[in-house]
Amino acid sequence: IFLSAFLFIFIFTTCKEAVTPVPELKEEVSEETITETEDLEPVKAPEYTEAIITFFSGDVFVKEGDDWIHVQIGDLLRKDDVLKVDTGGYCEIQFGQTGVVRVQEDTQLAIDQILLNPGEANVRVEMTTGAVLAKVKKLAGGESFKVKTPTAVCGVRGTEFGVKSTRGEKTEIAVKEGEVAVLPANVDVDELKEKAKGKGEEVKRIIEKIEERAIVVSANQETEIDENTLKETEEAAKVIEQEVEEIAKAVEPEEVKGRLIALEHVVEKSIEEMIKKVELPKAVSEENAKELEEIDKIKMLEIPVTRTETMAAAAPVIKLVKVSLEVDPLNAEIKLNGESVGKGRYSGIYPVGEELRFEISREGFDSHTLEITTSEQTEKLYRVKLAKLEAVKEEISIKSSPEDAEILLNGELKGTGTYTEKFEPGEKLSFLIRREGYHEKRLDIDVKVGSGKTYNIALERKTEEIGVTVTPNDARVLLNGRQVGVGNFKDEFPVGERLHFTVRKDGWEEQTLDITVTEGSGKIYEVTLKEILEGVQITATPSDATIFLNNEEVGRGSFSGNFKPGERFSFRITRDGYETKTLDIAVSAEVKTYNVVLEKILNRITINTVPRDASILLGGRQIGNGSYTGSYERGTELSFVIQRDGYKSRTFNITVPEDRVKTYEVALTRLQQVTLSTEPRDASIYLNGSFVGRGSYSERYEPGRELLFTVRRDGYKESTLNVAVSDRPSEAFSVVLKPLPLEAKISVSRNRIVGSVATLGDKIYAADSNGLLTAANLSWDKLWSLSTRNSPNENSSPVIIKDKVYLSGSRELVIAEALSGSLLAKVSLEGESAHLFGRRVVGYNGQLLLPANDSIIIIDPATGEETRRIPIPGGSRMTPTVWQNRILIVDQQGTFLIINPDRGTVEAKISTQAVQPVALTITVYENTAYFSGRKGTVVAIDLGNRRVKWERKLREEGTSVFTDVECGSEGAFVFARDTIFGLSLRDGSDLFNPLTDATSAPLYSGSKVYYGGEGKLIVRDASRGSLLETVEVGDTISTKPARINKKIVAGTTSGNILLLNPSIE
Repeated sequence: IFLSAFLFIFIFTTCKEAVTPVPELKEEVSEETITETEDLEPVKAPEYTEAIITFFSGDVFVKEGDDWIHVQIGDLLRKDDVLKVDTGGYCEIQFGQTGVVRVQEDTQLAIDQILLNPGEANVRVEMTTGAVLAKVKKLAGGESFKVKTPTAVCGVRGTEFGVKSTRGEKTEIAVKEGEVAVLPANVDVDELKEKAKGKGEEVKRIIEKIEERAIVVSANQETEIDENTLKETEEAAKVIEQEVEEIAKAVEPEEVKGRLIALEHVVEKSIEEMIKKVELPKAVSEENAKELEEIDKIKMLEIPVTRTETMAAAAPVIKLVKVSLEVDPLNAEIKLNGESVGKGRYSGIYPVGEELRFEISREGFDSHTLEITTSEQTEKLYRVKLAKLEAVKEEISIKSSPEDAEILLNGELKGTGTYTEKFEPGEKLSFLIRREGYHEKRLDIDVKVGSGKTYNIALERKTEEIGVTVTPNDARVLLNGRQVGVGNFKDEFPVGERLHFTVRKDGWEEQTLDITVTEGSGKIYEVTLKEILEGVQITATPSDATIFLNNEEVGRGSFSGNFKPGERFSFRITRDGYETKTLDIAVSAEVKTYNVVLEKILNRITINTVPRDASILLGGRQIGNGSYTGSYERGTELSFVIQRDGYKSRTFNITVPEDRVKTYEVALTRLQQVTLSTEPRDASIYLNGSFVGRGSYSERYEPGRELLFTVRRDGYKESTLNVAVSDRPSEAFSVVLKPLPLEAKISVSRNRIVGSVATLGDKIYAADSNGLLTAANLSWDKLWSLSTRNSPNENSSPVIIKDKVYLSGSRELVIAEALSGSLLAKVSLEGESAHLFGRRVVGYNGQLLLPANDSIIIIDPATGEETRRIPIPGGSRMTPTVWQNRILIVDQQGTFLIINPDRGTVEAKISTQAVQPVALTITVYENTAYFSGRKGTVVAIDLGNRRVKWERKLREEGTSVFTDVECGSEGAFVFARDTIFGLSLRDGSDLFNPLTDATSAPLYSGSKVYYGGEGKLIVRDASRGSLLETVEVGDTISTKPARINKKIVAGTTSGNILLLNPSIE
């Protein structure tokens, strides 16, 4: 929290002492108040790299090595100094004329940066825990004043505010005037700028955008950032930090410039995500508003700041003096001009001529007043030792009842019955009087003058409530031989007393109860007497059977009666549905109990089935085949199930009738077999609206039954089939579904799919703009995904070689198992080996070719370990092509190179106009190589004769080409921005007018060109460019389409993979 207020600025002019009158309470002063003085060094002007301590109270320390040393008034603080303020203290630090920070109690503060040059002031402090109040002047454009905590960074432009930090938990920021920009501590703009130092003003400008987008807390507002906010923003902060580190590693200015767009994108996206996690400012709380009022008491002194060389030439004139006060005892309160400023220690710097009046007091000591008018003569340390007062002791006596009760004082046993002692005024006494069996009593006494007396403490004896309830309720209750109640009794009894109860009733057995009263023993005791009987008790089963005596009903389920010994009786027990029983009894001289169990009357039923071998089940258990006979009591509900293969099962419910014998005939209905199969094999089959299977279904039905089958599969047109079950033993049906043009959308990412999709068997592989590598299958399942550090990803695509998938980009090459997505290896790509615009690896004789700017790196395809390098004269940004065991590539000057990979030498060079080709590879079709330069100059090389066959510019003004030239028997097809060019293989002339409706590179297949348009797939004749078909997809295709079986697959800007079935193949 923001700690309690202090007054910092006071007026002094002269120095004099005054002693207040002696209080009437004291008998005499044991010693006199002593004041000693010690001269202090004059105030020293700080340099531009120093701050000065202008006020402090209590215990304030600065760290020197491993030790904490008390600060002195006027101490100068420098970068990396650490200050600690203990409980009850505070300290004010002035940073030239830039600002003042009041460090509150229980706070630790580190000085990270001090630079006080005019117009370039840069102050930065770090607080691990505690609170500060700050008053900062309006800063110039190049100046900075920041407070950092474990969870936040606060930057100001001239304001009054407070910051409080709970160690490792949260930071609260409240503003009184002006504005404070607040960011989570994990994105420190100063640290980021330091990492990117020397990389240019544009890098610095982008990093400073972070502060421009920070949460701003205005006057009378507050906010907080806690450890949860740090966790939620950690990922975004790391993305920014990693991008800055990549720029810091860059050596060439061109490489730094190439990463500026990525840095700006990352900063914009990440800071937007982070700001969403920070609590928006709200109205300042009443508590914080009150604490901010203390800022009004912070004053900025006119302390000159100078450079070292200036001080050597002519020391500045300082019209300020120090005043320090140390008091014994240390917990004595110090008031300055009527307001409390702390205890024990206080120091400050004041202008010459201020009036200071110190009042020093502590209970039990003589008060003292010190008056000072500040001047060079009063610039001293004043040590004040207060005189201790000797007071009259008061006699306190305690007498207890009972007399053997224990008397304890402040937890210590002092005696029993009586205790007397004398005590000084001001002492606090806590007595406890106790005895077993009594309620203890507590007596608290604040000893004051005249409070001495005798306290008589009578303890109350503990009692317990004891009660007795009796069955039967007319029995008499006697206590110690005296009757005290009938049926029940209850009273209070002292702890320790012994009680003897007797319970009596004629014809019942007497019982006694002995009780010793103890703490917690109070309760009601239940006493049940036993009757003295000579009679008969009868219990019948079932419990509702009727009992008759001499043809008169005497009970249901049970009977109890007293009879003369020797009498004879005949009882009859009956119940509907049970056999009647007779019980003849001769009464004896003791109670006798008879248990009579009636037997149920059972009826016999028989079940016969057609066919004769049908199974009969009852309660889920088979009980017969063809026939069953059993006995059950009348009214029993029975549910039989009759079943046989090839027949319709039947449930037969009966209620056992009154007839003693009953026979039932049950006939089953024969069923016919119906079978349905579908194409495709995984189509869903529904019968009368209910799902019954996939691909095939077979079941038996009774003749004449009407069946409505519906067959469905995503991506196919639904079909229905009506079947009327005939008398034939079996019938088979088949349904073939027709595929939809847009069979499916498989969502694999939230971001744009880039480059081209790759296929392996029925698997589809794609990469998105954040570098996420994903796999799906033709069953529309997303199989797996793998995150990479290749973000942002403009054009990098997955490469399938045998059973592995590869993805390279701006930061790394990832190698994974194509089937499972298991990560096999990661290879860091930095500097000249980075693949920024879709450059990719190529398979060669069981190895991988990894292109770099100046060489081709040969690596292990499973581990990514480098085995050797082949240099590229002139350098290249292309993806190489392997042709007839040779490597084909074009250098930055447009020279076509044929390289012997075994020797690492260039066998042939062919000059072309296609300079600076980027990312794309060379397409070889019928012994001719086709490629394009970065500005759209397309070249055909006759590989047999090793000469240029033809060259042409796509557009005079130039156009960027980054994707491979697609070739087929009709021509070569080039994608440049949103346009597809169809060129003659013979001379490079136009096959048709450029197609300007493309959103992706084209696929050539079967004399047709397939490519993406806005919301559709477009199919055109490859030789004439005429439109053959469009398939509406409701999304924008962003990748080069691919063939898989008879289907077309492509990625979209919405992160989907489309599965398409054009009608024209």
